Amino acid sequence: MPKDLESFLADCIGLRKPWEICGVEGPSESADGNIHVRIRVPPSVRLPCPGCGRMCACYDHSRERVWRSTDISATYTYLHAEIPRTDCRTCGPLSVPVPWARPGSRFTLMMEMMILALIMEMPQATAASMLHVNHKTVAAVARRHAAGIIGMMDLRNVRRVGVDERSFNGRDMVSVFVDHGTKRVIYAVPGRGSEALASFAAFLEEHGGRAHAVTDFTCDFSSAYICGIKRHFKRARITADRFHLVKMANDALCRVKCGTYGLAVTRTKIEYALMAKAEDLGEERRLMLSAVMEQNPQLDEAYKLKESLCSFYSMGDRETAERHLRSWAYVASHTKLRAFRALAGTVSAHAEIILNWFGSGLTNARLEGINCLLNEVRRRARGFRRIGNFIDMIYVVASRRRIDLHGRPRLR
Repeated sequence: MPKDLESFLADCIGLRKPWEICGVEGPSESADGNIHVRIRVPPSVRLPCPGCGRMCACYDHSRERVWRSTDISATYTYLHAEIPRTDCRTCGPLSVPVPWARPGSRFTLMMEMMILALIMEMPQATAASMLHVNHKTVAAVARRHAAGIIGMMDLRNVRRVGVDERSFNGRDMVSVFVDHGTKRVIYAVPGRGSEALASFAAFLEEHGGRAHAVTDFTCDFSSAYICGIKRHFKRARITADRFHLVKMANDALCRVKCGTYGLAVTRTKIEYALMAKAEDLGEERRLMLSAVMEQNPQLDEAYKLKESLCSFYSMGDRETAERHLRSWAYVASHTKLRAFRALAGTVSAHAEIILNWFGSGLTNARLEGINCLLNEVRRRARGFRRIGNFIDMIYVVASRRRIDLHGRPRLR
């Protein structure tokens, strides 16, 4: 075999000395029509002991093992090697790790990166079908990658955390935790509430962090999360996510029953205009809303209450914002609109954590962005068989590792 072809294949596989290619069978030479690359370590080479690093002679070789690699010219490619064991007096015979694959894996590192690149863009079953591998094998690669991400986590500097829930199958929930400092997912666990917070506190301790060192938490208005944070993170300041407050105001506005609009526009177009900020409306939509409000006094009142509550975040300081919030809650609690009376009770009960935004300035915007990615992953997969598979995909998708279809990191 020409030396330049040996060097080319060695570079493609990622071989390092003392490993070398000792033979190649092309599609026309092999019995199955695939490419088979045979690798060995020269007999006279001394190898470092995997345990202590001492240079040792070869003790023996294991049976031949086979790894699936990325295809060459649309042809399956397999690597074959007998792994040597070192003859170390201290550690005994130990198998030498191979540079092209993880311990115990039947895929090369490049093949695993290809699988990860595909499952970020398509369902695991589709990726398995394209690569002609079992779907359980693809799930195992995702699980191993997620475990690697978790194992490398250093949470000593975690100070500000956001938490939100994500539905797994419409009934079961998954709690997702994000570090506001690095903007990365650091933990995902089945369930929600106090149990999820207790599990996260233990996970934080296992990876070098401290529960008492967490200074800020952001969450929605769920009493389960708020009670769990107060119980397990006693020093943390809780900030209610502004996105959820605005969403509750919009939901209350949508529940207000109105008469006919009497305009040559669709109801959806009007609802989109109602959800938008008043300062973002164009002249055409403002005129449309003015005509709608004249015909629907209840809608006019509800829209003004919604806009007044959303303007809370534009206040200059906490004292002014607190006066505005208390005044809004009083007015909303005396309105005839049932939806806004209920919202006024929620705002009054959680006024302190709403006002904490003026001290922390934190929101769950990063979590909402991750939720959009997870919704897309769940939609493409049409559901997951196990909640553990969904959690593995959370780590894979939200790890911020950019991988292209050739298994190489993308340039940022």
